[in-house]
Amino acid sequence: MSHRTPAAICVVVAMTALAACGDNNGDKPAKPTTAAAKATPAPKVAQELIGTWKARVPLSEIPDLQGGPASLDSNWEIQILEDGATPTLVYVNKGGDIRGGYSYKVAGDRITVTDSNCSSGPARTVFSFAVHKDKLTFKTVRNPCADQVTEDLLTARPWRRG
Repeated sequence: MSHRTPAAICVVVAMTALAACGDNNGDKPAKPTTAAAKATPAPKVAQELIGTWKARVPLSEIPDLQGGPASLDSNWEIQILEDGATPTLVYVNKGGDIRGGYSYKVAGDRITVTDSNCSSGPARTVFSFAVHKDKLTFKTVRNPCADQVTEDLLTARPWRRG
């Protein structure tokens, strides 16, 4: 048996494997057909936003909450999450046992928050944001929502990573 026989077999096997990568249209690679290949990627999230942020926002700075529960206090928390296909921004006031959430998308230094509970109907409010060390600030770019709760809460004070 010649030493060239095993090498020739390896070349034939390799060529067969490469040929199997193409489709009936010549040398084009086969298109993936799995569900995972067809799935849409999750939205990109600014990693510096992810986490829990806290601020003391007096209720006097959120006029649309003036008629809210008497147990509301000025200690607020927002949690910016990226779990699953829909990133979520959750706000919490433990004193008043209030909790709500919005979906959001980030593009550059802008975050678009979708408020399905806006009094004038679903609204997409756009904020610019800046993260410097452990401080997060928001500025309103566009707010089509008739009530200003989200805007007032997010823009009233700087948020500190909690």
